[in-house]
Amino acid sequence: MSTKNVENWGLSKSVTERVYSNSGNSALLDLLDKEFDSVLDIGCGAGDNAALVKSMNHECDIFGITYSASEAALAQKHMTKCWTIDVEVNLPDDLSNQTFDSLIFSHVLEHLRDPAKVVVRFSRLLRRGGRL
Repeated sequence: MSTKNVENWGLSKSVTERVYSNSGNSALLDLLDKEFDSVLDIGCGAGDNAALVKSMNHECDIFGITYSASEAALAQKHMTKCWTIDVEVNLPDDLSNQTFDSLIFSHVLEHLRDPAKVVVRFSRLLRRGGRL
């Protein structure tokens, strides 16, 4: 598996080895607009939601963010690109200049110190008329 699009932004090895995997959040994904071309999954884990999104729309470009390099390596199978970063710090330039049709926060906000601040920061990546 290629990891050329997996980026690690200096996180500790013990944190970056964790893997969170489940069957995806189909109830949340059912809320997506039927016509979407790009999705950013914040807190993507091992890519379970990305796999479901791909089953809904094979042409969709899915991007992800996780805190774990091990998760990113697994998620990459379903994604265009996956970053390994702490979502509570600044975003990398190649992410902050993009826009997405949908932003997904599935099972991640409850783990943050200031979830509202994170949602506000990421909401500027949402295209006009997009869905969070």
